[in-house]
Amino acid sequence: MAPKRQSAILPQPKKPRPAAAPKLEDKSASPGLPKGEKEQQEAIEHIDEVQNEIDRLNEQASEEILKVEQKYNKLRQPFFQKRSELIAKIPNFWVTTFVNHPQVSALLGEEDEEALHYLTRVEVTEFEDIKSGYRIDFYFDENPYFENKVL
Repeated sequence: MAPKRQSAILPQPKKPRPAAAPKLEDKSASPGLPKGEKEQQEAIEHIDEVQNEIDRLNEQASEEILKVEQKYNKLRQPFFQKRSELIAKIPNFWVTTFVNHPQVSALLGEEDEEALHYLTRVEVTEFEDIKSGYRIDFYFDENPYFENKVL
C-alpha cells in the first residue's frame, strides 16, 4: 500500500530549521547551545586552529625551499658559464634555437630572424628573492638593426 500524501491545499506542519552556527568570533554563544551544536561549534574552532598551524608550516616550508633554491642557483653558476662558453663556439646557435622553438618561432618575423644572427649570448639572472622573478639579457654583436649591445 502506498504511503499517504499530504494535500497541497491543507496547511503543512513546519519542519524545525537548524539554528545558524554562531560566528567563530562569538565564543560567548557556545555555552547556551544544545550539546550537538556546541560540539559542532568547537569542531569548527579546532579546524580553524589546525588550519592556522598548516598555514604556518607551509610558510616555513616556502622559506626553506627558497633558501635551498638560492643555494643551488649559486652552485650552478660555474656550469652555466662553462655552457655559455661552449655555446659561443657554435655558429648561429641562438638563431637556430629560437627559429626551431614552436612557440618562439611563431612570434618571429623575417627581420627578427635576421637580427638573431647577431645574438651571441643569453644570460638569465634570477633575483635574490626568486619569487620576484628574473632578468634575461640578450647580448648582440654590432649589427644593422639596433645600437644596443645588450637587450
